[in-house]
Amino acid sequence: MYKLRNRLKRPVFLGIALLQIASLSACSDLPLVRVQETVPQDIAATSQVLKINHRHKINNLFSDGYFEIGEYAITRVKKDSSSSSNSQIGPYSQSSTKSGFQFHIADAQGNWDVFCETRADGNVLKVFGLDTVSNKRKMHCDLRGQLGNASIDIREEMDAPVGEVSINQSHYAVRAYSYGNPHPERFRIPEIYGFRVDDKGKNLSAIELANTPGRAWLDPGLPANQRAAMTGVLAALLIYYGS
Repeated sequence: MYKLRNRLKRPVFLGIALLQIASLSACSDLPLVRVQETVPQDIAATSQVLKINHRHKINNLFSDGYFEIGEYAITRVKKDSSSSSNSQIGPYSQSSTKSGFQFHIADAQGNWDVFCETRADGNVLKVFGLDTVSNKRKMHCDLRGQLGNASIDIREEMDAPVGEVSINQSHYAVRAYSYGNPHPERFRIPEIYGFRVDDKGKNLSAIELANTPGRAWLDPGLPANQRAAMTGVLAALLIYYGS
């Protein structure tokens, strides 16, 4: 009887071992995440540094939240209430959370009102006691001001966020930068340290997230009618992703 039990267990153990090996093999085929130094050199060397003032970890949780990025005042920060939904069919479960926030930014050139929508989706598939997890996040913001219109779209799917910024028909790329140096033999999703906005490889702005209150950078050559909108983009990233 004892030998029979062992014979029955062996195929089960073998199946589990094969699944684990397959999962490890799948991970090894995933692309390596190339992470950068804490502050990329082309940001710190060429840009105007803007100090972030009056920002604390709890000041954006309430209506009329306020902080400053350099000479730009971020006022009337208000986070919307969130709505969630969940569903499950057999081993597959899905969840979705929607929320948003808004704020106002002003400088000598004019005023901008910023409205942001956020969404987070998660999927879990349970197979033989193993969980396959997929997470997605999105943020879309509209900036409406006296000097025109702007927007930012960020998407994130099990990797560092990337997206686009549009200011008065000009289009730029936005992506996260992270702690650490590239490691050719290590797969990992790094902790986000900040975001940078680039135009064909040239940095136009960046913002630091991990430290409170933090810092921001602006290219001195950025057109005057885009500077407040670009700072509004950085403020949106700070509110959504910042500590």
